[in-house]
Amino acid sequence: MTRDLRARLGDAWVDAGRELERWAFRAHIAQPKLLGPAIRGPLVQLYRADADFTTEVGFVNYLTFYLLDADIGITVTVTAYDRDGRRLGRGRHRVGRKQALQRPLAELVDGPLDAHGLFTIEAAYDPKAIDIIAFLGQTAPQFMTLFVPTAGGAAAPQLLHSHKVLQRSAVPYSPCRWQSPVIERLAAVETYSVFVINACRSRLAGRVELAGVERADALWHANYSVPGRGVGRVDIRPPALGLPLDQPFRFACDFDRRTPHRKPILFRRFPDGSVTGNHS
Repeated sequence: MTRDLRARLGDAWVDAGRELERWAFRAHIAQPKLLGPAIRGPLVQLYRADADFTTEVGFVNYLTFYLLDADIGITVTVTAYDRDGRRLGRGRHRVGRKQALQRPLAELVDGPLDAHGLFTIEAAYDPKAIDIIAFLGQTAPQFMTLFVPTAGGAAAPQLLHSHKVLQRSAVPYSPCRWQSPVIERLAAVETYSVFVINACRSRLAGRVELAGVERADALWHANYSVPGRGVGRVDIRPPALGLPLDQPFRFACDFDRRTPHRKPILFRRFPDGSVTGNHS
């Protein structure tokens, strides 16, 4: 089988799986009493528990902000994995009417974390809520991921909200490419840390690239290979790259599978000690 045919078959498999997921949610929306409410999940995000950052997670009972008089609780299930995809711990926590909860991830899963990895969030609603929330259709857990610098100083906490669904099954070969719209000025940055999240059960491989703005070809690259449900990390020191630091660059990333989470998370550390972290 040729590589091109493998890619076409993989793309077709991914598209078919997404269509089945859409039909499943439509069924839940149509028959919530029989099938349960249509709640997306588990949602996946990065955590860091290294020398530079700890991770906290914040939840809010979003249902009772749609339904101001309803007394509905949300039970969130938090599961953490290490960088190689091994499950480390799990915890369940109830957030009551108009309540919020923010705690360190290690406390939420009741166990130690790896230096970095991924965690998932699932939500369940009180059974009495089925009829009351039916008009909302599909919902999803709402949470904020807070990366808290361990050293303080000029570094401020960094927030991430965007989440993707963890792919429970394997994903076949279905190569794709992503390129950031953000322009990077290498001269201004001391170090970059790029985290690639593998939100499926299959091993994910590819490479992280720095490309010029006027030309799309890679001026620097680093290969990565990440186990299923794992997280890969690439650290970059711009002065060591041998590139013209005064020119603008963009990050790009190649993936050998169309996993749900295809935007690497990028941390920048500046000479004054300040940091930024965002979906690149």
